[in-house]
Order: sequence, then C-alpha cells, then structure tokens
Amino acid sequence: MKKILATALLVLALGLLTACGLFGSDDEPTIDPYDEYTDQTDPEDESTESEASGDEWHGGVTRGFWVDNMYVNEYLNLRFIAPEDWAVATDAEIAIIMNIGADFILGGVDDDIWDLLEESSLIDMMVSDPSGFFSVQVAFERLVFPMTRISASDYIQRLAADFENEIDMVMQTHISDEIVSIGDYEWESITIHMGIEGHIFILTYFINIQDGFVRSIIVSYIDVDGVVDFVLSSMSSLDESPPQPLPVPGLPPDLAPTPSPPAEPVDMAVVGAWVWDEDYGYIYEFMADGTGRRGWYPDLLEDFAWSTVMADNHLILHFNLYYESLTYTIVDDVITLDSRQVIGMSFNYVRWEGDFIETEPYEYEVDFTGHPLVGTWAWDADSSYIYTFMADGTGVRGFAGNRYDIFWYAYEDFLLMDVGTTMIEEWSFEIVDDVLTIVSLQVAGTTWSYVRQ
Repeated sequence: MKKILATALLVLALGLLTACGLFGSDDEPTIDPYDEYTDQTDPEDESTESEASGDEWHGGVTRGFWVDNMYVNEYLNLRFIAPEDWAVATDAEIAIIMNIGADFILGGVDDDIWDLLEESSLIDMMVSDPSGFFSVQVAFERLVFPMTRISASDYIQRLAADFENEIDMVMQTHISDEIVSIGDYEWESITIHMGIEGHIFILTYFINIQDGFVRSIIVSYIDVDGVVDFVLSSMSSLDESPPQPLPVPGLPPDLAPTPSPPAEPVDMAVVGAWVWDEDYGYIYEFMADGTGRRGWYPDLLEDFAWSTVMADNHLILHFNLYYESLTYTIVDDVITLDSRQVIGMSFNYVRWEGDFIETEPYEYEVDFTGHPLVGTWAWDADSSYIYTFMADGTGVRGFAGNRYDIFWYAYEDFLLMDVGTTMIEEWSFEIVDDVLTIVSLQVAGTTWSYVRQ
C-alpha cells in the first residue's frame, strides 16, 4: 500500500542520512574521496599505522535524552524544545529505521556499537509535528580512514554531489556561505529541494565535524517559510536560559490539518472490516472503541487510533509519529478513502462479512516447510549474530546473549519481519551458494549477508 507523502519524506531524510553511502559504497564516487585525505605514510611502517589510520574510537559521543518535550544532549551541550504536540520517536522506532536491534542503542554509545552500525552512523533523536510534514533529527557518523581529515565544507560538497547524482527527485542543492552558531558550535549547512508528487520538500543539513565525528542536525519540511528559523530558535546551549521559540510555521492550505474537532462518538457506519478492492489481502479494521488496525492480513498489521467528524465525513487515523487525514464516503458497502494531505490519493475498500476481528493472541498458522530460508544463518562479519527462521513463521535474531523473537513471512523474493515494534521490516532476499543476502526496501543502501549454518 502507498504510504502518505509525509511519511515518505521522513523515511527519505533518514535513509539518506549517511550521504547515500558516499563513504561506504562500492560504486565509484563522483569526487575521489582519497585525493586530499590519504596519508602518504609508508603503509608497511607499523610504527605509524595506528596514528595514520585514525580508525580507533576515542570516545566523546554520548546519546541525548528527552525530558517531557525537551531534548538534552550533554555531548553537544545543546537543548531543543519541541512543541508539546510533536511526537518523539522511540528507540525501537529509530532502531527499525536503522535496521538494527533496539537493544543496540538502548544502552548508550560505546566502542562496539560503531562497528555494528551500517555506515558507522547513528540517529540519536527524531521528532515530528503531528502532520508529519516537519521533522528534526540529530545524528552522528564516525569517520574512518582516509576520511578522518575531511572538513565540514568538503563533506557538504560530497553530500551535494551524491544527492544530485543518485536521487532523481532532487531539483536543487544550495550550499550556504553562512556559518551558523547552534549551541556552543559553528555549523555549515546545505539545503536540498526535492519534488515529490506535486509538492516541494526540503532537507536542510547543519554539519559540524569534531574529534573524528560528523555531527548532523537535519530539518525536513515542506516548502513553507520560517521552518528552519523556528527550529534554530528552539535550540540553545545548556549554559544559556531555555529559548523562546518562534511560532510554528503553518502548512499551506491544501496540506493544513483541520483543527481538532470536539470529541464525538465514532461513526458506527465505519465500524467493521474492509478489504482493498484491488487485493483482498489488505484490510482495514475499525473497532467501535476507536482503535483499529490495517495491513496485509494476518501477518503485517499496524495499529492505530481513529476518530471521525461526521459533519464533513472526516476520518483521522492517529499513529505515533504522524496522523492521516481522510475523507470517507460509504456507498453500497464500499468505503472510499480520499487523502486530505495528498490530493488525488484515493482507495476503495469493500465491506467484509468474514471474521477478521480476533481476540488476543492473534493465532494463525504458517507452514514454510521446505522453504530455502528455513534454518540458521550467521552474519558474515560476525558469526555471533544469527537469524533462525522456523517453518512456522517464528524465529530469532541477534547476538549471543542478546537475541529476541521475530515473526517472518516470505513470498517470491520478499522477506517481511515483525520484530516487535509498530513498523514491519521489508526486505528483498537472495540465496546463492548457501549465502543469504538481504537488502532493505525501506532504507536505501542497507545490505547484509549471512552464511547458512
């Protein structure tokens, strides 16, 4: 199913966080990253190898934390005060976006974590407005040799080149000449304009490099005035008084949310189960208590809360990081859902008289006996990290002593995994000579390989 545009932007901003694999791709970079930064020291001289490589993690980075609606990062000596109605991503949600186990980031940042992260990058925080069209992220990337001497200016130049060469929807990149003070540090910036389904979305990166780490503040937003100024006005050094933020910018009329209506009972005409008219495997379930779920039945269902404004057939689906605003029309047991956020996005669902509504636990039978995925697979970079896929659709994954249950489903070359969060991981997979390679369909450039045990 097609996700709302706001969610697509959020995922895009996070998926491109590591410069689209600029410093870890197998493809030849547009600008040779080795020309200025390669140390000319004799590689056979062991006495200088450690000093020259710069690959060792020397400490310094620590994760920030939230106190109500205030983000505090003592490593950056920075605070950010978010509006009270903005949604803060949980560690589990961040872990899903990064395709790592939540346990990796729950315990803080240490030497080992950087060796486990794809591209040596870590999203520290993510917060979004209720519509999902504005978001702020803070992230860190550990630089490895030969990029340990790169300047913020050159990093941004390479970021711009990578966006322009790899992302078709990029319309314009602009590198600012202005140095911006945020908290205790000076930051350089780049702004990327992208055209997505008739709207212009913008990513503004603020980059600071310190002690071998790229520190990034990323603002993603629809093309309206004042968003970056609002975000910067909401940030300050911990040594200063809390800031007085500017007003939150408004969305353009075609995307602006309808003001919250007075509480009213849900429209009972919506209550029940509905199947997509193009594929009966995709369902909506609306419960009379204002809860619901949707997705591919029965394996890939996400929960939501819902409410209606019956006066204008307004249906609101409430998720953690965003909401969806829809107009619903019911004619002859067919409900049509028209997005109020992305003009022209419309789907039809047929009322289903079967019993989709189950009681806990959701029990269903899956039999993958003989499927090539069934078995145990060890990560080719560290065999202590494994996947075990059982024929009944259950499994485990993780490092020894830190493994957790998963549920999986596969069809053709697609692998779908429920790892216990609100998001379902989506992968493509290939098995060649007992080597399993999985490629994320949600985070560009994320690939892992595992050897059959």
